Amino acid sequence: MGEGEDEGSVCVCVCVCVCVYVYIYIYIYIYIYIYIYIYIYIYIYIYTYIPLIFDYVSDFLNLRRKYRRHHCPHKRCLPLHSRVPFP
Repeated sequence: MGEGEDEGSVCVCVCVCVCVYVYIYIYIYIYIYIYIYIYIYIYIYIYTYIPLIFDYVSDFLNLRRKYRRHHCPHKRCLPLHSRVPFP
């Protein structure tokens, strides 16, 4: 050992270095897992809601035609399989 150093100061220095290393490791670990959870949430959101939105848009575009075909009492507006001869 050098002059003016004792075993206690070396031990404290090692303990401080280890504590700083552990603190940085835990901080990085938590930081990475937070971002992983955020990305997982975003992917789940995209893969569940985007298809529903596109399905709704396509249904909205066909809504008028579907309504006229299925709810109109006129013979010309009924679907083909529902046409029956009227007296």
